[in-house]
Amino acid sequence: MNLHVAHRASQVPVDGSAPSVVEFTDGATFPGIDGIRLRPDGRLVAVSHDSAWLIEPSADWSTAKLLETKPLKGEHVATAVAIRDGVAYANYAHFGELLLLVVPLR
Repeated sequence: MNLHVAHRASQVPVDGSAPSVVEFTDGATFPGIDGIRLRPDGRLVAVSHDSAWLIEPSADWSTAKLLETKPLKGEHVATAVAIRDGVAYANYAHFGELLLLVVPLR
């Protein structure tokens, strides 16, 4: 699912069938989404550099609504989300530290 478009998203099935548009009934937008995971209950968790969202799609995925927004705190950027035992965890990138490992800064 691509959540970069305001008020709607694209659902891209893994079976190769045509993508469909998912309209957000509450007008929600999701700036800078970097990670998305589907929970076992069918809801989506999405993260950006400073927020996490819980999204509930309709049964046919034609519409969705925002259930919850949580601010993310930290000096690093959340780039992915993992789900374990029903709990969502934001994965943080350490870009500065990675850069130091690849190209030493002087």
